[in-house]
Order: sequence, then C-alpha cells, then structure tokens
Amino acid sequence: MGGLLRSRYEPSGASETWRRWEGGTVLGKFPLQRYLGGSDHSAVFLTTPSGVANGPTEAVIKLIFANDIDADKQLHQWNASRELAHPNLIRIFDSGRCELDGTALLYVVMEYAEENLSQIIPERALTIDEARGLLPTVLQALRYVHDKGLVHGRVEPSNILASGDQVKLSTDTLSPPGVRNCADSVYDSPESAMGAISIASDIWQLGVALVEVLTQRLPRFDLQQNKQATLPDGIAPPFREIVENCLRADPSKRWTIDRIADRLDRPQSDRPQSGRPQSDRSQPTVVAPSTPAAVARTVAPHAPIEKTPLTRKQD
Repeated sequence: MGGLLRSRYEPSGASETWRRWEGGTVLGKFPLQRYLGGSDHSAVFLTTPSGVANGPTEAVIKLIFANDIDADKQLHQWNASRELAHPNLIRIFDSGRCELDGTALLYVVMEYAEENLSQIIPERALTIDEARGLLPTVLQALRYVHDKGLVHGRVEPSNILASGDQVKLSTDTLSPPGVRNCADSVYDSPESAMGAISIASDIWQLGVALVEVLTQRLPRFDLQQNKQATLPDGIAPPFREIVENCLRADPSKRWTIDRIADRLDRPQSDRPQSGRPQSDRSQPTVVAPSTPAAVARTVAPHAPIEKTPLTRKQD
C-alpha cells in the first residue's frame, strides 16, 4: 500500500525524517506506535484505531506531506475508496487532515497487512506454480477496481500484500483515469511520464511486477525509441507471453485482464489461432489464494522465507 512495509527502495535518510513522530498521536486518536517504512513523501506507522467505530484492533496509518500533492483531490479519492468492498482489497477506515509539530499532513488509516511481495524478492524468485496461485487473485482485485471506473496506479510487489491468509491489493493510490497524483516509480508505463494514467497503465505495471517476482530483476526499456521491453532470461510459459503483451509500448495493444486470465488458464500447447476472439468471461478462474508468506510455506515448503523483524508483531 504505497510501500506499507519497508522495502529495499526506501530512500536513505527517509526513516529518520519520519521517526521523530514515532510515539506521537494523530488527532488524539491514532497513536503512531511503530514506524514501518516510508519514502521522501510518505510514511506508514502501526496504530490502534481507537477513533474508528467497530474498527480493528490493529491497523496502519499513512502520513503524507499535505503541501506535496493536491490535498483535496487526494482526500476525495481516499473517501471514494472507503466505499469499495472486495475481499482482495485492503480496507480504508478513515482519512483526513492533521498537523504534527506545525507540519501539515494528510492521513489515511488502513487495514494492517503482515507482509508484501517485495520482502520475498530479495530472498528468491517465485516459482511458476507460486505465480500461478497468486496472479488470479490480483487479477480479480484489479478487475473490480477497473469496473468501478478507477485505476490502481501502483501495481507493484510492495502493494501485493498478505492479510491473514488472503492476498490483497493496496487501495490508497486508487484514482480515476487521467492525471496522476503520486510520485514517479520504476514500474510506470511510458505514457505515465507525461502524467497520464489509465487501465492500460495498470497492465504495464503488472507486467513489470511479474518480471521482477519471477526473476528478481526488472525489464529494460528504451522508452525514447518506443521499443519493446528486453526481458531477463528464465521466464517460463505462460508468463513470458503474458509479460510481453503487458509491456507493449502502445497502450491499446496491451492485453486486457480477461486475456491474461485466459492465457493463464490454457495449457501451453493450446495457443489461440489467428483471429480467435478474446475471452468474454466476467471472472478469471479462481485458484486457491496464496499469500506472500504462504507462497513459501505451502507451495514451496522446502524454501521457507523467514519473516523479517519488521513483519513480526511486537510482544
């Protein structure tokens, strides 16, 4: 969720900027119990949401510098996201404005998730079976978001999370298609460099994320020459074909979610003939959900991934 837990991309010195508020309270009702991670623009803390009626006993609160973004637009987007209800989306409980030590901030209180995929990547790549178990859940969540007329905008490993035994996508970056309202990312599509985001932008980001979780490397692009991405070796079927068609420079040529789900379901030998229509199914085939933690513990028990100190709950 915009970097819910600390990842290897956290800028040097960012933690010290935000840690000064650890132990404080937002609006007297959201304690900043423990710093979990952040960037130059935002930070996430563990909190006990006593100010949320019928809320959970544990949640996270994300803080953003109010002067860095269009604050009214961001609050409107968070409020809209609170109305979404899908088992594979992180819930938003509250959002608003606050001030700490004279600094104007925005806050959003969200469901706590124990782990995210970016924590597994430094240890090892996912297997094909693990990716097959994970991707359908991500596709279902993205389809729901897109059907609501929204774009995710940050389909990255750090935003594919484990909450209990479920895989969930973050929701704090959702927005209508159009002009983006967040910082640049290495996962961004070519058109995002001009400020435009769309459903096709999410598909591009999904392709980049798949390459990374399968190879521990990012694809290489020559965006100025508008060439097809160069992929690392070792991406087996059907994922190589899926990734190649997610990373089309022309947004109109990228595969849809239905097309990705269709290719994921077909045996490698069952390739479509020229002119075969795309699938018109309303939902991809449901595969038993895997969480980033369960990927190691159930699908590949021979290579467990230990939880890091940041993901262990305090005693």
